[in-house]
Amino acid sequence: MAGEVPGGAFYGVTPDGELTEADILTMDESGVDVVRLVISWPGLQPGGSGPIDWRGLDHRVGSLAERGAAVLPQLIGSPGREGPPTAGELPEWARFVHAAVARYGAGGTFWQGFSAEHPDLAPRPPEVWQVWNEQNNRRFWNPEPSPEAYAKLLHASAAAIRAADPRAEVMLGGMYEYAAGMSATVFLRELYAISGAGDDFDIAAVHPYARGNAGIASQIEEVRDLLNLFGEHGKDIWITELGWSSVPIDESAGGVYAELSRDEAGQAEALEAAYEMLHANRSRWRLRGVVWYSWRDAAEPVCIFCQHTGLLRIDGSPKPSLAAFAGLALSAAPHEVPIDLDAGPIRVMATTPEPPGSCR
Repeated sequence: MAGEVPGGAFYGVTPDGELTEADILTMDESGVDVVRLVISWPGLQPGGSGPIDWRGLDHRVGSLAERGAAVLPQLIGSPGREGPPTAGELPEWARFVHAAVARYGAGGTFWQGFSAEHPDLAPRPPEVWQVWNEQNNRRFWNPEPSPEAYAKLLHASAAAIRAADPRAEVMLGGMYEYAAGMSATVFLRELYAISGAGDDFDIAAVHPYARGNAGIASQIEEVRDLLNLFGEHGKDIWITELGWSSVPIDESAGGVYAELSRDEAGQAEALEAAYEMLHANRSRWRLRGVVWYSWRDAAEPVCIFCQHTGLLRIDGSPKPSLAAFAGLALSAAPHEVPIDLDAGPIRVMATTPEPPGSCR
């Protein structure tokens, strides 16, 4: 992993809901490199055993590949309940993960059929597989985050992924520094204290939600410093969620969520400033890419902040933020932008009872 940060796949999005063919066409026209897709175990294999229904995922992966977009799969879910698989379910989880990678990874069975139908198109198998989401957040790892339990899930997942596709890379679930449960840096430090855990992943992932660039930079710096402390200078970081709401939230009603809200013009300005800063510091932080959360506004109020983080409105019409995203993604590398750490406090958000990370 030493050397320059790999190119490509820097500009990503997370769809919080179904993808239409119109969505995929607009992504292509807007320079989207990679689409982070949820691969839900209970969603594809209810009950955790029996046949796996790949049909919907086949369609999404194939449609994206036809437009040249890579997929970043996020493996998550437990049959019959929220939260992580139990220790007794880990063997079934590992079999599901192996089956997913054997289908969609390099040389996978899905791509054999895809190449037969599209002989003029190159397969786009995922090169990186993300294991879970915000495992340091009790919203996604209940009742409380546990580096020890996550290490077991990660170990089982890494073994299954690498067995099915030896070239694939394993990425941690994205962590939010101010999560309700355990901070990203404390979680990562405790994960490294577990024998062999550092060998089970190739890329760290963060969700550095913040008021602005200073807060984003401080969260990335802390994770980068921690990786370096453990001798992992060559391990990349991927920002697998970042965004702001385009609907202002009153501070008295939204608390810290107000810090993550703008109007539509302000959302576009925040996006442009963040991407320019992140691209300019890509080598310094070894940033593999940045995934905007989310592609389209959510129909339901999934959380007070994230319902309106889309680049598109709920009716599919583009916001100014889509033009800002496309302008960066389709252009040459942005000019150097310094990090103004004096513009405000570095830690712009305090620990909150319900963090604003991804709201699935």
